Order: sequence, then C-alpha cells, then structure tokens
Amino acid sequence: MPRSFRPLLLLFLLSACRKDATTGPSATATSIRISDGQGQTGTVGVALSAPLRVVVTDASGKVVSGARVDWDAGAGGGSVSPGSVNTNSDGVAAATWTLGTVAGSLRVTAQVFGLNPVVFNATALAGAASAIVATPDRAFVGQGDTVRIRATARDQFGNDLSGQAITFSTSDAAIATVTSAGLVTAVGQGTTRIIADAGGRSVTVSVTVGAPGSSACGPTTPRALAVGEVFTPDGDAAGVRTCLSAPIGVNAEYALTLISTIATFSTLTPIDVVSNGNTATTAATQGAVSLAEYFGAPTLTLASTSDASVSDATEPARLAELERRATERRELAPLAEGARAWQRERASVAALAIPTNIKVGDAITLNANATQACTSPNNRVSRVAAIGEKSIVVADNENPTGGYTDAEYASIAATFDTLIYPLDTTAFGAPTNVGGVNKIILFYTRAVNALTPANTNSFTIGGFFFARDLYPKTARNGFAACAGSNEAEMFYLLVPDPNGTVNNNRRTKDAVTTLNLGTIAHEFEHLINSGRRLYVNTGAVVSEETWLDEGLAHTAE
Repeated sequence: MPRSFRPLLLLFLLSACRKDATTGPSATATSIRISDGQGQTGTVGVALSAPLRVVVTDASGKVVSGARVDWDAGAGGGSVSPGSVNTNSDGVAAATWTLGTVAGSLRVTAQVFGLNPVVFNATALAGAASAIVATPDRAFVGQGDTVRIRATARDQFGNDLSGQAITFSTSDAAIATVTSAGLVTAVGQGTTRIIADAGGRSVTVSVTVGAPGSSACGPTTPRALAVGEVFTPDGDAAGVRTCLSAPIGVNAEYALTLISTIATFSTLTPIDVVSNGNTATTAATQGAVSLAEYFGAPTLTLASTSDASVSDATEPARLAELERRATERRELAPLAEGARAWQRERASVAALAIPTNIKVGDAITLNANATQACTSPNNRVSRVAAIGEKSIVVADNENPTGGYTDAEYASIAATFDTLIYPLDTTAFGAPTNVGGVNKIILFYTRAVNALTPANTNSFTIGGFFFARDLYPKTARNGFAACAGSNEAEMFYLLVPDPNGTVNNNRRTKDAVTTLNLGTIAHEFEHLINSGRRLYVNTGAVVSEETWLDEGLAHTAE
C-alpha cells in the first residue's frame, strides 16, 4: 500500500504547484486591467502610498507573464517608476507614481503594445503654505480711483491653498485705504504700501497715487493696437506687463495667448493673468502647453526665449521642421488653387496613387525626401506590412535587420486605429481622403533614421509629415503640380536599428516603439491640420502659423 500511495501524493503536489498562467513566446496578451492603485489622493510632488498595479491576460483569461507594460504620466502628471516593466508570474506589473507639481486631477496610463491602455486617476492636493502672492504686484491709480488687490497663500510649487484667511493693511492711510477684501481707494497723492498677510507670511504691493485722472499704466507707455494687430511684449522676472489702448471709436477686445517654452514634454506651467483698466470681464484659461522645441510665437508670450535656450538635442529637429515648413510655404502654397481644382474633379480620375484593393504584401514605392517637396525624389521600394481599419503600415524594403515583424506592424495598426486616430480626430477634425482609401499611411523607413547625424545617442528626429503628399503629382487643366507628391495622407517614422546600420546609431525596438507613440500623434495632427486648411477650410491661409501648429501637435502627444 505505501508503494501505491507515493505516486498519488507526488501527482497531488505537482498539481498544487501549477499556476493558471501563460508564459513564453507563444503567449499573446489580449487584455490589460487595473488591479490596484486607482483613485488615490496625495500631495503634489510626493509619491502615492499605494503602487499602481495591472493584470495582463490572454484570450482565454489566463494571466500572461513576461508581457511588457509601459507607464506614461499625462501632462503635469508627474513621473512613474519604472517607466516599463514586465509582468510577473501572476501576470501583474506594478509601478510607483510620484505626483506632478500642479494640484488637481492627474492621470497615468499603462499599456501593453497593441492593446488599449488603462488609465489611473489620482487627486493631487496642494502642499503646505510657502508664500503669499498678490496680484497685481504694483499698481498706479489716480486720486479717487480704486483697484482691487487679490492675494493667495501658495505652496512651494505655486498652487493656491483654498480657505486661507488673508488680512490687508496699509502703511499710510492718508494716501490709500484698503478694505478686508483688498479693495484699495486712492485718497491722497504719493506712494504707499498695501500689506497682505496670512499665517505669519506677508507680501507687499506698492501703490502709487497720482493726480485725478492719472493713467493706470504708470511709467509704461500705452500702445495703441490696430484691429487684428499682433504684439509681443517683453517680460522680466516679475512677469509681462503691457498697456494697450484701442483706436478712437473702437470698443476693443483682446486675446492673450500664452506659450510655455519649457524644453520638456508633458509639463504644465501655472500662470496668473491680471488686467487693470479694462471695462469688461477678463476670462482666462490657465495651464499653458509645453513645447519641447521652441518655434517662436508671434503673440503675447509669458517671457521671451532665445534659440540658445533650446537644448542641443532638439535644435537639429527644430531647424529641420522650420525649413520644411518654409519649403511648404514657398513651393506648395502657389499650387493650392490647382490642388483644390484637382480634388473637385477626383470622381473623374480613374487612377489613384493607393489602389482601393491594396493588401498585405503588396509592393508600393514612396518618395521619402525630407527636404525637397517636388523635386529629387528619394523613392523607396517598400511593401505593405499591415492594414487596419484606419491605417496602412508600409515598411521600406531596405530597413535594417532586427526590426518589426508583420505581427508587430499589425499591433501598431491596431494602436493607431483604437487609440491615436480617435484621440486626434476628436480634437482636430476628420482627415482628408486624397489617397482615396480612407486610411492613413504610416511609413516606416530608414530614410528617417538617416536624418540623424552619425554617432548620435539621442533621438534627433523621430518622424515627419510633409504637406507635399496632399498635392497632385501630375499637372492638369493648366495648373502646376508637385511631382514629388505621394498623393496620400501619410507620415514618415523612425525604424528599429539594433545594429546601428544607419549612421552607426543603434535604435532598439523597445525605444523606437515608445518614441513613435508620441510621434504618430504629433505628425497626425500636422496631417489633419494641413489637409483641412487645403481642402476643407478653403477660406483659410493654406499654411498654419508654425508656432500654433507645433503647439497643437505637442498637445496631441
């Protein structure tokens, strides 16, 4: 009897040790869900108490080990560590979320390549009071006039602390008085100080009172703006000040555009907008878009920024982008009328650049010249690697070895269809259909890799869009055309190059995948904006202002 019992015991022990998991290269992740860490509340700049956890499973519901999960904090969301991690034997991936510095609702996404991401939300609360801030920080009034001073307690990152009691006082009541709500009344001429105090911290506002009817501009010379005029004032450490006046007889309305020139992605900048002397309500949306590359803004800016403030890594990309936009204005804008006429007669054109019955494996040749719009084509013989509902993924036949498989290209198409396409089109509108197949071409080509100088560790250029592809390539009806056009909605993307075949720059598959997620959203915005200005909003100038187009594209990221 002992002999028959031992095998049964061994079988029982083996069964008890099995996990309901899928491992190895045959495992295919089909779902990712949140396990723990959702809906937490914490303090700005501090790590949340509980880690974020997700579970990855396959089509049968079994957990998948070894699946890579990429974590990404939304704009102002802070940071997540590690940025990517593989699931453990229980199919779980975990990360620590350190909240950003702006109080409010923040988010982090977790994604397995090719699957819809899951979104974690958290509430960031302001920290302890660090300073009292008053706006305006100085005031000029005429005797008998009033001005309201607003003061708030703020933490070390500039977040307001609600509920903090503020008291106001004046250093010379013979010049100006102040109420408990901060309303200052100019009584006599001279200069006095208004003190705002909260919990032992205080700030002083200088108030200068002139003769009755004195200008609120003080030493700042008023500037009269014509209707439609754009003006960029200078800034200093205290902020930007300008005094505007309208032409005689014009009831003027002004729009203030603020651009943060911080050279990092996903950063929010808190902004105070203060106006004095206007007679209408001042409305402001706070929180400026961060531009990773500075393209110059021909409007009111938070501060002046020179090209020297742009990092060396972003400078080549910025210059290349500026040159491409200049080429579009110079070479393509004169072709707009012919392009619009071409679009109106498309129904009578038998041949399209992209066949309607295109399928995976088909050969296709595309011009990848990144600097010249209509001449000197860099024709790349390529193949269709994947087709999605909204996308066609094309791979250059000469791409380096060690790149994406067709299955991975199919995952890229799925990510574009389910995540990026609805995001960008909801925000910026539907794309045009020059190609005739209602799909966007994602062209993965070594030509993009070649744009980065040799032996460069950073990713100088991750991709680009060229408006020339929206124009006809063959002249007709007396209109000129752009021979270099691919006649399709498309953009160009970096490819993996693990061996450094192109310019001795090694590009791992994981690094390129992470970079291209943001690049695709960025370049798709350019495509949408350019196509709609050319063929939909035909009353608009063909080329969008570069600074605005770049700001929108970075918002898309």
